[in-house]
Amino acid sequence: MRREKHASVAQAASSLTHFLGPVDPQLKSLESSILSAASRSKPITQNRTKISLKDYCILIDFASENPIFDRPATLSLLQYNGLLRISEAINLRQEDVVVEATGKAGSIFLARSKTDQKGKGTSISICLTKNEYTIYERHRRLCQGALFLFQSASTGRPISYSTASKELKSLFSNAGLAERNYTSHAFRGGAASNAVEAGKDSASVMKTGRWRSPAAFAAYLRMTTIKNAEGSHGPEQSNDIEEIHEPQPALGTRTFDTSKTSLL
Repeated sequence: MRREKHASVAQAASSLTHFLGPVDPQLKSLESSILSAASRSKPITQNRTKISLKDYCILIDFASENPIFDRPATLSLLQYNGLLRISEAINLRQEDVVVEATGKAGSIFLARSKTDQKGKGTSISICLTKNEYTIYERHRRLCQGALFLFQSASTGRPISYSTASKELKSLFSNAGLAERNYTSHAFRGGAASNAVEAGKDSASVMKTGRWRSPAAFAAYLRMTTIKNAEGSHGPEQSNDIEEIHEPQPALGTRTFDTSKTSLL
């Protein structure tokens, strides 16, 4: 069993090299550490289920017609479009998100994140579709005057992780996605996987998501995404992937059919 785990991690690292290029010499030690850790008896952390593009569209379409779910739906679409961690999303201030209209460039400003402990700040470009913008704008108007975009009425601080998780679980359930076992962590990895599968430049996705290394990035991708990327460099293509909509432009330069939800 231990040998099988080590082989799987080694295969994932090899696959990433195919579409991200050779690992930077400065990061080579990190790759070695991961492979070494995989050979130990301690179980490897399993990442959560990543939301598919189809299910994300179902979620947004449902929420756009049910305003009662605007808060968790806004949390979802900002995580998805900005490749945000749940902790980053729930701590957003009103002023951190700028979206003026459907199909127009907007931005999310992160004052601090897991990979920016010095607080230099990061600006992420986003662009919302019609349904996404409808949800976001309704929620923004509802919480106008609050300091935080997801603010607790009782504390005046951002809602807790527990509250966010419960609201997202309710949204998934009411949208008919309960059996998918999605959690608050489904959007970051799902968006990254969907973008790579749709033909986006993986290095650009990795940069937008603020992953420090190919190994860290790989942990957030569906295994089918990695296998498909590896197969695209060999004589045969892997067919073990989800159905993907037509490829979209690179991150930050999306075009839109404003009548429905699109990929990053």
